[in-house]
Amino acid sequence: MTNGLFAATAPFRTRSFGSFTIAVTQPDLTSGEHVVLTLGDVRGANVLCRATSRCLTSTALDAYDCDCVDQLRLVMSQIRDAGRGILLYMDQEGRGHGLATKIEAMNLKAAGIDTFSAYEHMGLSGDGRDYSDAAQILRHLGVESIVLLTNNPDKARAMEAAGISVTGMESCAVYPPPPGAIPHLQAKRERGHHL
Repeated sequence: MTNGLFAATAPFRTRSFGSFTIAVTQPDLTSGEHVVLTLGDVRGANVLCRATSRCLTSTALDAYDCDCVDQLRLVMSQIRDAGRGILLYMDQEGRGHGLATKIEAMNLKAAGIDTFSAYEHMGLSGDGRDYSDAAQILRHLGVESIVLLTNNPDKARAMEAAGISVTGMESCAVYPPPPGAIPHLQAKRERGHHL
């Protein structure tokens, strides 16, 4: 079933976190096919929200050096426990630079360069994501303000710059972290993430 901004919506039952509603945005109205999971009535203020970028290598292919799948599972449990919230799974692979660029950057990571520096070495920003689509989705859902599930204060600032009212942040750090992800998490910590 289509619903304005969304190309399709459906009930969605998970194995571990209960039932949500799943939707996907229309790519002609947004910069890609963003997946949106909602639980409960998300209209109004102070809605738990995680905006995460697609990470095929971790969430589908079991990457050794990434904690994205662990964070995804953690935030889904946080939303389930709160009884209300939103997961925006944004079509922004590779910190907004695309899947092919991400895989190119993996060669530099294999040589010992952290993710941020790998993109910068390629002449790109360490983070090329844009949150204007996230703002559009949240407005469409009737969200007035969010409590952002993130360890990254820069993400909160970027969301606010896109027009999203962020009334708080809650950590989604995974402990213990996957051993292969520790160098990546150290690089995030050095760049101001709350880990």
